[in-house]
Amino acid sequence: MKTTILGCGAWGTGIASVLQKNCSEVCFWTPQKEEFDYFATHRGSSKIPGCVLQKNVSVTMDIREAVEKSSLIVICIPVPFIRSVCIQNASIFHTTPILSASKGIEENTGLFVTQVLESVLPTCPPLAALSGPNFAKEIAEFMPSSTSIACDPSLQDLLKKNFNTECFSILFTNDIIGVQVAGALKNVFAILSGIATELGYGFSSIACLLTQGIQEMALFAEQKGGNPLTLLDFSGVGDLILTCLGSLSRNHTFGTYLGKGFSVESALEKVGTVEGVLTTLSISQSLSFKDMPVTQAAYRILYDHTNPKAELQALLSRELD
Repeated sequence: MKTTILGCGAWGTGIASVLQKNCSEVCFWTPQKEEFDYFATHRGSSKIPGCVLQKNVSVTMDIREAVEKSSLIVICIPVPFIRSVCIQNASIFHTTPILSASKGIEENTGLFVTQVLESVLPTCPPLAALSGPNFAKEIAEFMPSSTSIACDPSLQDLLKKNFNTECFSILFTNDIIGVQVAGALKNVFAILSGIATELGYGFSSIACLLTQGIQEMALFAEQKGGNPLTLLDFSGVGDLILTCLGSLSRNHTFGTYLGKGFSVESALEKVGTVEGVLTTLSISQSLSFKDMPVTQAAYRILYDHTNPKAELQALLSRELD
């Protein structure tokens, strides 16, 4: 059984560390020569130093070679690049099921990853979405973890065969929108949590912030056609807790730099990819945004360059409805 992973960064490597247990072959695709070369030398990613993958894991820069004869394709590339990758390679995606492990909302369209795939692939294969409290480094170190996968019941057996291990378990749901809402929005609140942590706010304040955040997740999910109850599982509360309180979170770390007084641009240079920045912009373009004061505060900090401390103080002291 061959499985393909599009993307050879930290998250793709974490996914591969699970798949290598069950699959006879795992094939990465990366368009980046430096990632290809690093894997050839170290059998892993520079984003997770010390992680050495098994011999049944390979890498190629030829996406057709990566996808050929695969039983499952897992997408682990940043959301802004998914549309162009799929358009350029639409002819090679036929009936092979695709699992999105990328978290975010496409700018301007407001589409989730599975909706982007549906809009650009001429013959869209069966789709699924994964989100849960899973740090790539910890997954690669085989620390016990669980995640949520949204899919049609017909895909569950295939996904179990790929992902279920003694250290990684799956909770299935059919709410593909709810899982993707949770995976995207928690990054926004993680930025604010990082700011609050750096500014010295206590656990009580951060808990209040995150409670309001999950209420906004539920509102957004419902307005997008998802089930708010999905947010009670690993993709919602689980991922929110991890990303907003865990020091390995890029979004949380980015927020701590903003709390130190770094500009958005300089903080991004320090951290790299921060999904919550573009997700905040995408949400601001939605009808739900007017009813999301926590996300509005994040937007003002990121795009209007307002004072983070003043924004958090106003947010945490506002009169609640």
